[in-house]
Amino acid sequence: MNRWRYKLDTNLPGELGQIAEWINTAETVLARGINFDPLKFSPEENVQRFHQLNEEHAVSVLFNLK
Repeated sequence: MNRWRYKLDTNLPGELGQIAEWINTAETVLARGINFDPLKFSPEENVQRFHQLNEEHAVSVLFNLK
């Protein structure tokens, strides 16, 4: 069902399709979870995870601007 929703959303005309693509990417990232756990990971590991998510977001934003 999600695959069909994705196909319909991303085939919207013009910039609406690009916006739908960005929203779908954001939903995918959020569904994976951030996994900041101060009891399980050290502060350095949490910072590294934050930087990784930030990098993924920056790449998806740049990709969608093209």
